[in-house]
Amino acid sequence: MDVVAAHLSLAPMIAEFAQECADVGITKYHGVADDPSGYVQRLVERSQWTESLADGRLPSTTYFAVRDDRIVGAIRVRRGSTPNVDNVIGHIGYETRPSARGQGIATQLLQWVRQHAIAEPVMVSCQVGNPASQRVIENSGGVYIGNYIDEYEGEVKRFTLTPVV
Repeated sequence: MDVVAAHLSLAPMIAEFAQECADVGITKYHGVADDPSGYVQRLVERSQWTESLADGRLPSTTYFAVRDDRIVGAIRVRRGSTPNVDNVIGHIGYETRPSARGQGIATQLLQWVRQHAIAEPVMVSCQVGNPASQRVIENSGGVYIGNYIDEYEGEVKRFTLTPVV
């Protein structure tokens, strides 16, 4: 499995990945299959931002796990802080292609991020009712720091993840 930053040549693979994710209710990917090149272009642009936008969106870099010419997972690393990032969604968000779940892809991605993409401790979270994601975070070195209740996201478990040096 290779981990690569978002780039335009991935657009055809992203369309298929996004559709499979959208089909199981991952709203982040609704409509991406209709314009995968535009979606990837926005990811590339966001990775080049140097500061947050007025609406609170932070610069972030998205990486994709590619195996056998298919995207099997995605992970975003946000740079900077907002109350929502610090308490609810975390600096890192990830998805595994539904047909590839249970194969250790999310754990491999999170461990890769620790080694290659973060330089200081970050917060990563998961829904309280998502034991699979909790195991991914814990198996990747996440240290539990407490729960937080958000009116939109519900209750999340929060972890600190430190870089591997």
